[in-house]
Amino acid sequence: MSDSSDQRHRHRYLGLDEDEIKRAEEVAEEVGAENPDPTTRREAIELELEDEGISEAGEAIGEHND
Repeated sequence: MSDSSDQRHRHRYLGLDEDEIKRAEEVAEEVGAENPDPTTRREAIELELEDEGISEAGEAIGEHND
C-alpha cells in the first residue's frame, strides 16, 4: 500500500473527510508560517483547528506533533 493510500485509509478510520483534511493542512500552513517557534506553532494550530471544529484532523496531518 502506498503512503497516500495509507493516509486515506487512516482518514476514513478517524472518520474524517478529505475536505476536513485539506482545511487542516491549510490551517497548519497559514498558522505555522506566522509562528516559527515549534511549541507556539503547535498550540496555535491546535487552537485554530479546534475553533473550526476539525481538531481531529490535526492528528491525521500530524502537525500537532512537530
